[in-house]
Amino acid sequence: MNTNITFETCEKIVRRIAEVGAEHFGSHEISSCNILKEIRNKVKKGEKLSNGEKELLTNFLYLNAVMDQGRDPEGVKELLVRVTNVAYDKNIRFLHDPDAFFKNPRFFTKTLREEHESVKKERARISGLGTRYNLFDTKINPYTMHRWGTVMLCLKKLYEDDKTLLSYIMEAGRADNIPNLVRNDDLYGLGNAIGYKACRLFIKWIIHTFPIIESADLRWGPNSYEIPLDSNVGGVFMRSGLLFLFASEDELWESRCWIEQTNGRVNLSAQRLNDLRIPAGKGKVEGGQIEAELSELLQNWGVRKRNLIKSLNAFVLRLNKKGVNVGIGQIDDGFMHIGQNFCKREGTPLCGKCPLGNLCLANNKEILLKTQFYCGVGAGVFFGR
Repeated sequence: MNTNITFETCEKIVRRIAEVGAEHFGSHEISSCNILKEIRNKVKKGEKLSNGEKELLTNFLYLNAVMDQGRDPEGVKELLVRVTNVAYDKNIRFLHDPDAFFKNPRFFTKTLREEHESVKKERARISGLGTRYNLFDTKINPYTMHRWGTVMLCLKKLYEDDKTLLSYIMEAGRADNIPNLVRNDDLYGLGNAIGYKACRLFIKWIIHTFPIIESADLRWGPNSYEIPLDSNVGGVFMRSGLLFLFASEDELWESRCWIEQTNGRVNLSAQRLNDLRIPAGKGKVEGGQIEAELSELLQNWGVRKRNLIKSLNAFVLRLNKKGVNVGIGQIDDGFMHIGQNFCKREGTPLCGKCPLGNLCLANNKEILLKTQFYCGVGAGVFFGR
């Protein structure tokens, strides 16, 4: 295939994605949740949140991230909002008092099932899933205790130890270390109840989407974490050509980032892509324009792993040095908007209307990238594990 792409074109692509992200901010609308309405109003007005408001919002988003394991994130959020509203109407204040969850197991299993049916009626057609629509990854009892109960137990133990979820998260030392902390911590870790992609989505929410953690440095600031890599990001990253600045076709096959499906199409595994490394002295990035930014990033984060997806953070740092105010959350908003509305993994991509149309490798040089290659449902797909 013709996968040659220049650094200058890639920089233009990243800059354009950032512009799209600025135009289409991923607001994660929560104003329909009754206990968060005032918080959302303050955020919209640019007002400071109190510590108590930050704590409540962080608890809500943490549970939302753990639930976000399926194909309809909007439906997941809506399910959480509706169950929360019903619970608080009955004075079951589980986000303030985790014990309330464990005292009312029948209520939560019953309400989850009822509200899921309500969400399904509204979201099945919109999401494109139809009769396959299901936000539960198992039966209702294990789902309730694994997805919800694990989070509630974490909050309960933190409160018993005179900590909050936010103070615990700050113990990570830097944003990019939060996934390891919340999954693997001996006392409060959630284990496989939350995936790495969901962890990074949670980081994005508390740094970019909502003013919970506000900092300018590379450890906690707008460019302090890896992008939450899903099928939208992976698809646009590949089809636009950004991927091929750092990895050859042979490397993608050998690493099994590309997996051929039974129908002859080729699926990009986001999990393996996230693990693909850029060894020192190897790869198109080496000796190039963002090597200095990549090295600075790794030094400030205190890590050595040069995985390919950190190249986006290096691009962001390069743009920052040129006076362009952009963070990785804004880049993700841009990827998500393009992936969901133009660079569709199923059906025909809307290249003629896409903001990347005149820059995109798949649209201008290599049509196979949009007809045969995709990042989506199939062997090798990654939904958060």
